[in-house]
Amino acid sequence: MLTQIKELYKNVITLTDERNQLKIDYAILQKKISDLERQVANFQELAQQRQKVKEDKRKVAPIQRAMKNLNLNLGLSQEQEREISKKL
Repeated sequence: MLTQIKELYKNVITLTDERNQLKIDYAILQKKISDLERQVANFQELAQQRQKVKEDKRKVAPIQRAMKNLNLNLGLSQEQEREISKKL
C-alpha cells in the first residue's frame, strides 16, 4: 500500500512537471505566433507601400517626361530642373 502511494506521488510530480513544461511550451509558441503575425502585417504593409510607389511612379512618369522635354527645349540647367521639380 505504501509503495503504491509513493508510486502515485511520483506520478503526480511527473505529471505536474510535464504540465508545467507544456505551459511553458505553449507560452513560447504563442509568442512565436504573435511575432509571425506581426511580421505578416509588416510584410503586407510593405507590399501596400510598394504598390503605392508603383502607382505614384506611373502617375508622375508622364509629368517627368514632359518636364524633360520642356527642359531640353528651354535649355535649363540641372539645378533649374531640380528647383522646378521641388515646386511641383
